[in-house]
Amino acid sequence: MPRRSLHSRGRLGRAQYWMAQWTRRTPVAAPLHVQASRRRPPQAEGQAGKPPKVPKKESKDPVPKSDALNRGKKTKQKYGTVVASVRAVLANIGQTKEWEWANNEAMQLPLKGALQTLESTVAENIFYSEAMAQDLAVTRRQAQDKTAFDTDVGRFADNIEPLIDQLETKVRIILAQHRASMLG
Repeated sequence: MPRRSLHSRGRLGRAQYWMAQWTRRTPVAAPLHVQASRRRPPQAEGQAGKPPKVPKKESKDPVPKSDALNRGKKTKQKYGTVVASVRAVLANIGQTKEWEWANNEAMQLPLKGALQTLESTVAENIFYSEAMAQDLAVTRRQAQDKTAFDTDVGRFADNIEPLIDQLETKVRIILAQHRASMLG
């Protein structure tokens, strides 16, 4: 019985047929995709199967990150979120019909007062202003005394977080009132 190729039976495409013919004729060389998938031979008897050792990178900062730094970052993030929502609510009150019910001083005064208190507290303290304007991790790396910087960041978080929480509560109250006015 004559030997039939896989191509004549229709099992392989034309490119696959020629690849099969080529690899049959030249057993030494294999296609690049086959060569890349082959395992590399071990370099020495003691290193068989082990990846090469890579030296560990030294940390840029010899002092590990502190909890105060993490709290400071979270405080900055929460500050940005809450202040943005307050400004959006105040802008909506003055511009849209749905917020007409809140377009009076009695409704806006608690919100504006809490926002003013928070912003004045940040503006009065130089460290707080710089902490809000700069990346705390970069500033910590540049600081001469890391423990003093961590103490200042902890004090920043301790003093600003309650003001942010008060402002967030007032925003939630006015948003709940708005939802209630939309329903009724």
